[in-house]
Amino acid sequence: LNKADVERSPAEILEKVFGPFKNVVEERKVAEFFDKLTSNRGWHGEREKAVVSRFVKLRKLLEANLTDLALLRAGRVRIDIFVFGFDGQGNAAGIRTKSVET
Repeated sequence: LNKADVERSPAEILEKVFGPFKNVVEERKVAEFFDKLTSNRGWHGEREKAVVSRFVKLRKLLEANLTDLALLRAGRVRIDIFVFGFDGQGNAAGIRTKSVET
């Protein structure tokens, strides 16, 4: 998928790449997603600090290499999370992960 091929909302881009979703699709701010995951807390042990460090690296990688970053969530309890943008050639790229929220 190339940026020049689509003048769509992030949700429309997601549907074009992955097909329609049966559940709710909502857009969130990328910063809000990463702010929670990249903040050290006083109760963090070595394991949690290592996880925070990995998310800091991921955030920097995405922000340094992609423009127009967007974050979409699809689902209610088992949530698919997509963070994507466009590289220097205008190609869509990003990550997909899951979250369970009860």
